[in-house]
Amino acid sequence: MTRIGSLVGIMIALGLVASEPAWNLLMGMGPVSGAAAAAGDPETIRKRFETFASGWMEKLRERQRFNLSKAKWRPSGAGVEAVYIGYDTANFRILPLSNVETNPIGKLVYLELTMRLVGATEEAARALQPEIVDRVEVTELFRYDGEKWVY
Repeated sequence: MTRIGSLVGIMIALGLVASEPAWNLLMGMGPVSGAAAAAGDPETIRKRFETFASGWMEKLRERQRFNLSKAKWRPSGAGVEAVYIGYDTANFRILPLSNVETNPIGKLVYLELTMRLVGATEEAARALQPEIVDRVEVTELFRYDGEKWVY
């Protein structure tokens, strides 16, 4: 008997798990049920994640606009400058979903950008394209609750 088999036997004997199938469900190894079963087929889950990812990118665009609106302007050699966080929302990747049959996990990869605006005045700086001073690759994980993708 394997260590897992021994552990299952002990758990059943102690009344902590009713049966081996119950153990498998507890450990995420059982058949599709619960939230995943209500979700439908894997292709539907994938399509819903693509839609969710597009919506997430829009939220990042909104966040970037908010970050710029709250940026602190300070004097610089060229007049004023502001540094804020933005996102490359045009170039993102959706990684293959994992656990699609049981508890779907979606992964979305994009770049978080540290951006700087510099100009003689705040108005002049805002009219220019920001300089990207740093890039960080971000991988976000999301779960599927059987009806929708959630953070």
